[in-house]
Order: sequence, then C-alpha cells, then structure tokens
Amino acid sequence: QDRAFPHEKPRLMENYEILKRRLTTLQEQQDQLARELREVNARNRQLDRDMNSLKPEIIHLYKQREQYQTWLLSHGMLPDHIHEILVRTCQQQHQDYGRTDNGDAVKYSQANWLIPQCDRNRAVQLLENKPDGTFLIRESSSGQYALSIVHSNGDIGHCLIHRGEDGYGFAEPFNIYPTLHDFVLHYAYNSLEEHNEGLRTTLLFPLYANQPNPQSESGYIPLG
Repeated sequence: QDRAFPHEKPRLMENYEILKRRLTTLQEQQDQLARELREVNARNRQLDRDMNSLKPEIIHLYKQREQYQTWLLSHGMLPDHIHEILVRTCQQQHQDYGRTDNGDAVKYSQANWLIPQCDRNRAVQLLENKPDGTFLIRESSSGQYALSIVHSNGDIGHCLIHRGEDGYGFAEPFNIYPTLHDFVLHYAYNSLEEHNEGLRTTLLFPLYANQPNPQSESGYIPLG
C-alpha cells in the first residue's frame, strides 16, 4: 500500500476489506463443517453401539427359528408348508421395505452394487480400505452371482448367491427373494449372521452409493 499511488489506495483498501470478509466467511463455514462432522461421527458411533447391542438378539432369533423349524418337521409338518410360511413372511417384509424413504431407494439402487465384468480379484481391489459393510454383487466363475463384502475390521468375504425355483438366496430352503434387489434389501436390515456366523454385518454401504460408478455407462449385469 505504501508503494501505491494516492488515487489507488481507496481501491486497495476496498479490496482488502472484501478479502477479509471472504476469509471470515470461509472460517465460519469451516467451523460449521467441523461441528457437523463431529455430530455425524457421534451419530455413527451411537449407531455402531446400537447395532452391536442387537447382534446377540439376532443370533438368538435365528437359532430360535431353526429350533421351530426342526420342531415343526418332527411333528409332521411338510417342508413345503414350512417353506410357504417363510415365503409369506418374506413377502410381508418386502412390502415393509417398499415403504422406505427416497434416500434408501437411491442408496440401494441396482447400479450402486451390481458390478459387471468383475472377478474375485477385482472385487478385492474395489473393496480394499472400505468400511465394514461395504459390498458389491458380481458374477462368479461358476456363472452364479456372488456377494463380496467387507467385514470384521477390513476382511473381505465372498459368498455364492444361489437362484432356486422361488428366487435368490444363500441356500435352500431360503432362496425366496424374487430379485437380487429384494435379496439386498433383506440383508440391508438383517445381519448376514443368518447365513454365516463370521459375517457380523448387514449390507450397509453399496460400493458406489457415495461415489460415481465408472462402469455405469456400460450397463450392469442383466437380471435373468
């Protein structure tokens, strides 16, 4: 400013004040973002605690269901009848899931988790360093679909998804989800411990739910 011509000093001072105001605004926005981030982290920690508190109940309910099924079989109920009961229950759950908000509908859209031309090694690369519960579904080498998911503090697991006469699932008689989307919605709200005790997570984060899918333009695996 000392080197400026007298007629330039007012304009320089005006610009200086503008920059000061902008800097103050940026600092306030940064502080606001920091507060919001702390709140989000606190909510996430509470959600983790809530989920962990539900795990024993989920395991207990699963074992209880198995006991009821065994008891029904031992008392003469046909496996097909038990299967029909499970299908009706599942269909009711699907109706409940259908009432989820638009945020969940977008989050669990097929393009976010169904990855074309993706083998096991590629799945591991895509899921590395992702949080527990991050998942994708791909075609397996056997021609079936496979679930790849991060669990247990960074481990990556793989499970075949079978397609039976009544739908998709991990094994009979539980292949009862009419589409892969129905399958994903079920395990978005129910722990994979139902299938494998080592997978103590739900399908929390579709791989591309919070980032662009670089393969979206090429289309995804058609659901047959």
